[in-house]
Amino acid sequence: MNRWKRPPRGHGKFGVAAKIERTHRGEVYASKAEAAYAAQLDVRQKAGQLREWKRAPRLPLVVNGLVVGHYRPDFEVTMPDGLVTFVEVKGAWNEADRLRVRLAFACYKSLRLLCVRRRPGGLFENISAPLPADAATASPTSARRAAAAAARPDLRST
Repeated sequence: MNRWKRPPRGHGKFGVAAKIERTHRGEVYASKAEAAYAAQLDVRQKAGQLREWKRAPRLPLVVNGLVVGHYRPDFEVTMPDGLVTFVEVKGAWNEADRLRVRLAFACYKSLRLLCVRRRPGGLFENISAPLPADAATASPTSARRAAAAAARPDLRST
């Protein structure tokens, strides 16, 4: 039995949508969701809900004076009051994404990051929450395991 699913027709070898589907105002985005969010930002800017938006710059991640990597959120949004927020459009999180975001929070203490995902029907929902200092290193999986262990006495370590 073949375990590998074939990508939908027109989505290329790696399952990524065609460039025309990921294009907004002549710029090609990494996903259709990013292109749709860019279109939504245009509408919000015309309505006066934000001053400007642009594709976010590359932020160097510096630890002890050494650049250990870069973090590039999807968008940089400036609100009417001048407050700058970075927006990350995610379909699914993996450990590399979580690590990169944690490093960005560690390197940039005042970083304002909004993570959104696309829901059925084209609407976007906020999936980010403020990270408390002790939860910045915990993953959602480890939190679920800890809650399950607390609920079942036979899973608790003694």
